[in-house]
Amino acid sequence: MTIERSNEIPIERGCGRRDENGVYLASRLAKVGTPWWVHLMDPPIHIDSSAESVLGLSDRGVKLIKRPVSDVYDVWDIVGQNHYPNVCDYAIEVSVAGASRKIAPKLPLHLLDPKQSKLVLLHRRACLLNADAYFDHIDQGHWMPPDWRCPSRRPEHMNPEMRPAAMCAGLWWHDVEGGEPLSPDVEWHALHGGLSANPQFVPHLQPVIRRMPAFEYAAWAHPTTIQQQHGLGIFMVLPISGIDVIKGDRSDEVIDALKTCPLTFKFAWLEDDTR
Repeated sequence: MTIERSNEIPIERGCGRRDENGVYLASRLAKVGTPWWVHLMDPPIHIDSSAESVLGLSDRGVKLIKRPVSDVYDVWDIVGQNHYPNVCDYAIEVSVAGASRKIAPKLPLHLLDPKQSKLVLLHRRACLLNADAYFDHIDQGHWMPPDWRCPSRRPEHMNPEMRPAAMCAGLWWHDVEGGEPLSPDVEWHALHGGLSANPQFVPHLQPVIRRMPAFEYAAWAHPTTIQQQHGLGIFMVLPISGIDVIKGDRSDEVIDALKTCPLTFKFAWLEDDTR
């Protein structure tokens, strides 16, 4: 076990600030190297109720699951809708500050492989089971609309002559709840953050700005004419960088209990710490 003090400058996350003495699995994305969107599952992998039961998944806590064809364990975690009602909320937060997921100190972390184990993130709105209805609403019979972009840059999802055969992660930006409606006099392109190269307002789409504690992004509201049919799905698979132990009065005890873990430990400061 290696213990290092973190130089990370924390942000306020959608789930609030991290708890003193808390243990968090971290995925820190480097400024140079593999871009964050490479880690998206596009299309997302649907986990139906039967598979969810077999895997033993829960909306509270994480689950270590062994891969079917190897001895490698991954950490599976359902991102809660209470703090992140939209898949974009968490995906963009990862692009800004990496992932930080709270875990129980007694989790058998010794089962993890520092080089191969992954953080598997799921969301109950990841799979749009009626994706065709969204495509019909977006393109109005004329594919490809000027504002359409695939966040994972898959060529088959950006073919101007044929819309995606299956769901594309780009639909997450067309299924946003909790956004503030925008009007044509707003600088849409600036807010859109470059996701669209030629932003246009069209009558049947409602652009919104979604505000999170540390960032904001522009998208489109869930179409009121489409019945919501969502399914649990894997939307992102991330490398595990290490574990953050949040500084507190029992930090030493917490680290002592984690000595069998093969991952790198880093002290992280609370978000409101002034140093």
